[in-house]
Amino acid sequence: MALGNAIPVASINPGTIRNPPPIPKNPDSRPTPAPIGTSLAVTADVGHHYVLMVETPKIEFVYDQDSKQAVQTRLKIWDMLATDKIPFIGFHFPFPGLGNLAKTGNETYRYFATPVNTKLIIPSPR
Repeated sequence: MALGNAIPVASINPGTIRNPPPIPKNPDSRPTPAPIGTSLAVTADVGHHYVLMVETPKIEFVYDQDSKQAVQTRLKIWDMLATDKIPFIGFHFPFPGLGNLAKTGNETYRYFATPVNTKLIIPSPR
């Protein structure tokens, strides 16, 4: 997928989630707005595999409409994410697809998944 000049980065502003509904007996599990200045990139199909396309981003993928442009886009986006330490969501990365990139060499990177803490909430019977 070639994105051209589009940069898929969305700023998350405080107040995005206004007055979330309270969850009885679990106020700590309510969603809260992100801090000021927090960014999150949604990379969509920039990378089709969390190891292959991150550690060897110059590899061409048969399903890209323009594989040469896709490689250039991937290099540009990966560099931005690693340099600016922007967390991102990758569509084809392991669930939940949220993590960061670190530069490991000249145009090579490593994906670090953000740990997910899941907690089962069982509502009390009324």
